Amino acid sequence: MGYDDKHQKYNPKNFLTARLEISGINIETLSNSLEKRVKVKMMQTVPSDDTALPAYISIVEHSTPKAHFSKK
Repeated sequence: MGYDDKHQKYNPKNFLTARLEISGINIETLSNSLEKRVKVKMMQTVPSDDTALPAYISIVEHSTPKAHFSKK
């Protein structure tokens, strides 16, 4: 996630302002729940935690439908 090159805060040497993890679930099950997917996505952000950029997690379950969005 970052700024468009026309935005006043755009910097070509450091254009990233956040990290994003997104995922979708067709049908939620006990082994593949929204909560479990959020935990997996949170763990996937760990390798880049040293960047100090905020991480946004977005999960959508399509059959119900419901969604989760959080910031780490």
